Amino acid sequence: MLFTATTSLAQQSKMEAERLKNIQSKQFWLATGTGLNNHFGLMGLSLEYKLKGPWSMFGGIGLGTWGSKLGVGMRIYKQYPVKRAFSFSLTQASGLTDIPLSTNAINPQGIVVDTTVAFNLFPVWQFNASWMRYWRLSDWCRFYIEAGYSFALSQQRTKNFEMITPGYQPSQLTKRVMSAFQPGGITLSLGFSFALD
Repeated sequence: MLFTATTSLAQQSKMEAERLKNIQSKQFWLATGTGLNNHFGLMGLSLEYKLKGPWSMFGGIGLGTWGSKLGVGMRIYKQYPVKRAFSFSLTQASGLTDIPLSTNAINPQGIVVDTTVAFNLFPVWQFNASWMRYWRLSDWCRFYIEAGYSFALSQQRTKNFEMITPGYQPSQLTKRVMSAFQPGGITLSLGFSFALD
């Protein structure tokens, strides 16, 4: 009976090693997901390519709260392409022009009023550092979560936007809201990636 159990465990270990070898042979991964302050925004796509050793490189494109988003970066894995990885990337949120937003603003008479005004949102560069955890769902599919921090590299946050409606100026509350709304801060994301080879 002990021999049977030992044999069964050995077979399971061998099968697990074969499955790991199978998924480790994959070099190209296409990911989709959603998140906050990640490298492809609220929704987007990312392509990852395995380099030598535990390293991989990736690029992503998507849409976020501050316009379109582009990002490139690298990852280092504990055990490619599953379990834990550390990721760092450089991204740019494109900004938006002439965007109408309902907020409060200082009107031409100097009174704070609730109204709809137009904004220009300027591009914001970010450096992102995050921890990632991958789970293998099959030999060609992974699920991941990501947590970290995104450092805004652009000018002061209150200078990354402007109110362009003639005669109106942003109130202090609007400045705080717009500063909090733009890219940078805690990174949280999740998604799936699929092997392409």
